[in-house]
Amino acid sequence: MRILVLAVLALAGGALAGAAHAQPHMESADLDPSAGLLTLVFDSPLDVHGIYTNRIHVQAGEYSAPLTPGEFVSVKSDRIMFGLNEENLAALREAESVWVGLAEGAVTSADVPNAPQLLETRTFIRVGVVAPPGGGDMVAMARLAVEHLNDHLAGAVPPRAVDIVVREGDDVLVSLLELDEAGIDVAVGPGEILGAKRAAGSGMLVVACCIPYGNESPLVDPNSFALVPDESDALSAVLSLMGQREVNRIIPVYVNDAAGGAKMDQIRAEARSAVDAGVAYGPDESPDQVALRVSNVVVENLLASPGVRLGVLLTDPADAPAILEAAAPDVALGIPQWFGVYTHRLADGPGTEFAGEVGYSVPVYGAHPSPLTAVLGAKALEMAGEWPSPDSYSAYDAVYVAALAQLDSGGSLGAAADPAVLQREIRALTGQMYGASGYLGLDAWGELESPAHDIMSVRGGQWVKTAVHNMPVYERTGIIEVGEVPVESYRYGPGHGLVADVEPFGLLVHGYDAGPAISAVRLGLAADGTAPSTEVVVQDSGPIQTMMGRFADMGMGLVVVHAGEDATAQAAEYADANGLIVLGTASTSDALAKSGDSLFRLATPDSRLAEAVVHTLERDGVSGVVVLHGSGHAALLDSIAAGFAGEVESIEYDEADAQHATLAHQVAGVVWGMAGRHGESGTGIILIGGAAADIMASASYAIQDDVRWYGASGDALRFGLGGAERLAGNAPFVAVVQSTSDGGPAQLVSAPLASMYGSPVPAATLGAMDAARVASQTLLSISEFGSGQDPALIRAVLPGVAAGAGLVLDDTTLDANGDLASASYDLWRLHGEGWVRDAAYEPSRGHIAIASLGVAVPVTGDQARYGVAHVHAAHRAISIHNEWLAEAGEPWRLATVVVDTAADPTRTAGALASLNGSGIGLVLGPPDGASLEAVRPVAAEYGMMLLSCCSDWPRTYPDSIFQLSPGHGGQVEALAAVMDLDGIRELVIIYPDDTRGSELAANVSDAFTGAGTFLFVYDAGAPPDGTLLEEVAQRVAHLADDRAGPVGVLMAGFEHTGMVLQAAGLHRSLEDARWYGVSRDGMLPDMVPGSAAAISARNLGFTVAAHAALTQAPGLEVYVRGASGFEPHAGVYAMYDSAQLLARTIAETDGSTDADLLAELMPLVAADQQGLIGELALDENGDLAAGRYHIWAIPAGAWQVTLSYDTGRDSLEPIN
Repeated sequence: MRILVLAVLALAGGALAGAAHAQPHMESADLDPSAGLLTLVFDSPLDVHGIYTNRIHVQAGEYSAPLTPGEFVSVKSDRIMFGLNEENLAALREAESVWVGLAEGAVTSADVPNAPQLLETRTFIRVGVVAPPGGGDMVAMARLAVEHLNDHLAGAVPPRAVDIVVREGDDVLVSLLELDEAGIDVAVGPGEILGAKRAAGSGMLVVACCIPYGNESPLVDPNSFALVPDESDALSAVLSLMGQREVNRIIPVYVNDAAGGAKMDQIRAEARSAVDAGVAYGPDESPDQVALRVSNVVVENLLASPGVRLGVLLTDPADAPAILEAAAPDVALGIPQWFGVYTHRLADGPGTEFAGEVGYSVPVYGAHPSPLTAVLGAKALEMAGEWPSPDSYSAYDAVYVAALAQLDSGGSLGAAADPAVLQREIRALTGQMYGASGYLGLDAWGELESPAHDIMSVRGGQWVKTAVHNMPVYERTGIIEVGEVPVESYRYGPGHGLVADVEPFGLLVHGYDAGPAISAVRLGLAADGTAPSTEVVVQDSGPIQTMMGRFADMGMGLVVVHAGEDATAQAAEYADANGLIVLGTASTSDALAKSGDSLFRLATPDSRLAEAVVHTLERDGVSGVVVLHGSGHAALLDSIAAGFAGEVESIEYDEADAQHATLAHQVAGVVWGMAGRHGESGTGIILIGGAAADIMASASYAIQDDVRWYGASGDALRFGLGGAERLAGNAPFVAVVQSTSDGGPAQLVSAPLASMYGSPVPAATLGAMDAARVASQTLLSISEFGSGQDPALIRAVLPGVAAGAGLVLDDTTLDANGDLASASYDLWRLHGEGWVRDAAYEPSRGHIAIASLGVAVPVTGDQARYGVAHVHAAHRAISIHNEWLAEAGEPWRLATVVVDTAADPTRTAGALASLNGSGIGLVLGPPDGASLEAVRPVAAEYGMMLLSCCSDWPRTYPDSIFQLSPGHGGQVEALAAVMDLDGIRELVIIYPDDTRGSELAANVSDAFTGAGTFLFVYDAGAPPDGTLLEEVAQRVAHLADDRAGPVGVLMAGFEHTGMVLQAAGLHRSLEDARWYGVSRDGMLPDMVPGSAAAISARNLGFTVAAHAALTQAPGLEVYVRGASGFEPHAGVYAMYDSAQLLARTIAETDGSTDADLLAELMPLVAADQQGLIGELALDENGDLAAGRYHIWAIPAGAWQVTLSYDTGRDSLEPIN
């Protein structure tokens, strides 16, 4: 239990008057209970000789003691460090929270003493990290775990934080002893840390990660755990692989010692086929001798059993390279398939060539591909300078588990070091955690219950992932924040023990944003759900022909090329000559738009861009333009000049030359001359190429404010990120960019890219996300034919796959030349400090306006699964409305901008501020009543109109906030009707003491038609305690004794329903009552099927009323289920209707986004509308006037609808 110290130190005196220097103030106090260190940080440098330790106190509960001079360690500028003595440390470890008190004059700064102060310490949990030499990626993953944990701990009560202590060296034992000496309670490290712990006899708890370990079980020490498999797991994986590859006789090759004998025993026990006696070799035998003996065994088996499918299994990875090299010249040894148990360095030479020829394959423990690994990989790349190895991701998991185990240990600070507590917490965490490396469940031995292995095969002189053993099963659970990056989260389960094939494709990155492109591809695969079945192999260095050759040697028939024109042309030329297919993402040259070649492109040719630019110039009344272009964009310039009727002057610059100062003066002079002939507003500047912005940032100070600016290349937005302050004055700037989806689902998918690399994300980078989806789905489609990556099949299948694979590019249908068929372009303009998309160009419609709506829903946090489904429902409604607008020839369309509320009022206020900063005043959401009520003043300040699909917060006044829910009233009516049907005569109401709970209890009391109600209130910040439930039980028992009729109990608090129901099952009198509950914002209380709470709810006849849809919408349900991964809930229908209602209201004004006008008009439009939830007519407060409710119960352990209630007719109806 937390002991909150409210008393302050009895400190005499006050601050010295008249001091010219500000008094020093303690900003933070950090406590490391393991090391006994206390660090105080102040807001100004301290006087070294002005520190009086006896005026500094530590407090914990009733314990209070001054620090002693002997505890002083050091002072450095603004901070003091103390090493606490045993008496103080022992007392503090018994408390959950610790405070530091400063008496007046405890410290001075510039001879000015501090004022009295009391501050709660932030307690640090430290995790030791043992890293081998070269383990920079492992340390980077550990630091990322700390960073993300601390983000989640911000604002924790009591204050907590996590840190790591790293020891790097060749000797794991020495590093472990150093951590033990430093007071570390839990350490993570490579597999050999388990043996080092046993050798050291340390009482530390250790968690192995990253590098597999020997076959000794961690059960030898209950304080040892492994989040990485041992060597026997790898051997099991390769034996499964050999079975799948139809090997019917295994020839083991093993060292003739105890370890080799143990491997042989395992092979005999687990093999699915016959096992030869094999080749047991000693330390004195050379690789040539071993290879010769293997050759003899192979020949013997072939002679004895013609047609036998042999598999040679090398069990020692250290000896494998030399044995493979020695085997290369022997023709007989090229007949069997070859296998190993771990990867090793592949050197150029006959051994590697031979490994490729015989399909040499080995299992490797690595990371399960997911959005989390894509984000972690990109961040580790920034930190360590290289893409992390697959096995390093388990360091993230190990540190996360080790730290959380200490944080969740509960009770005093000392409990975090209790081995028994830590053992229990680690086992609980690993069974449910969303791991970067996959399923983390542990068996009784403390080892991974179901470790997954990637099967790596040698192809083209490189290791390539070709299969997965024990692939974990998973389901989406929501979205979490990793730092500030939102990523989808999953719940993993143990794998199925089989080997699943993986289809690899290539990614060639050259001269472009390598990091963002690689992240985009990996995120695209994760979003598509095909990440476990496909693998991307990256080449980002060397000549184009060489990189393409490597892909060909690895047997890949499809390569995604994220590069400029010259590089893409070279890749296409190689593909034409060598039978590969290229899918480009950044090339837009018309010269490469050819029918029947090997190049497909998810980009539109420059001639279409030129058309959009020319029409935009004409729209703006520009008659003279100055085009500043890089040396590689002459074709785009020619297309613009050919289509533009006005005057064109061009200035070319060398994109490889970073010295552009002189050129800026030249540009300014040309623009002045053009403005003199065409006027300032009739003059435009077109920037083409990445360096153009740097040149214009200098030239802009000499150019008139009314001259118009345009960006017109595929990466036009790249230089504009945060670029409003880079251009002098308020010159109008428009970027004409290939269209990308303005729908919510695309924003969810691309949100990690935007968070990591800036928003908006360039179209070419977004194109890489969809290219990954197209490549993956194409390869999986042709894999059914069993003919490998046949280029002819890829060429035939890819266009059809592309037509339905678009997400972030919206429509990825290809034209006859294999290029993106869409000729639509978005027009972005600078607004404040960012970019706003408020217009678009479509050849068939010309320029159309874009009316942007905000979608403010929780896409992270506990309610993310609801918010994500809301995003998809709104997108579906807006897409259908936009199709109608296009058919009607309307010159505008709707777009959505998703902002995350996390179902938190403070975050919601920030989300509305973000929308307001982008000029958006119409918002769908927030869906939760608490956030909606909290941001009412914010919305009024910004002049916004909010339409909440689901909030049922009680409101009694009209404003510009609307709720497509009847509020409390409808739920109260439905509950009262059900209670009447059940014959309830007496009702007990348990409710929280917040506004919502109090009003709900009062309304139910008024509506209840029985004999009487009895109210029991509890603190809304905590669940009802045992005393309250005992009082409720006594009241129910008394009412039952009176035999006045059935007794009902209403649990009017939403968050703690499961706890109360579970506790109620322990009281006989409460079991005899009929229980009821409340929904909130259309959501049912969380009941995990089969849980103790769900079982208790079934036994108590627990019943809840929740707002429901009147009309079934199978199409919407299928769409939301498939797109979001979540089962549609009642709020999905209300969000769909909300988006449709707002869209129709906007349509009545021909596309106006005036919030005041639309707020006045919406009730009139709603009066005649029928939606999925029924009639959408609003009452005088802007709430839904009437609605239908479903009556839910848990008759069989999971939620089920039993009745339907219509507030308009006040009637209950059975569900057919």
